[in-house]
Amino acid sequence: MEENKIEKENIKLNEANKYLAEGKYARAIKLYEEYIGNSLKNKKIKEAAMAYH
Repeated sequence: MEENKIEKENIKLNEANKYLAEGKYARAIKLYEEYIGNSLKNKKIKEAAMAYH
């Protein structure tokens, strides 16, 4: 399940890179923001789990 989540995030990052290369900056920025937000959220969840453990 974790691998599926990572794969989806990588697809989002690749899509953002594609839009950036095409000059569609607004769309690329939106996808980068989503990617970063999800990464930070996942990091906080992992840190909380480690602190609890």
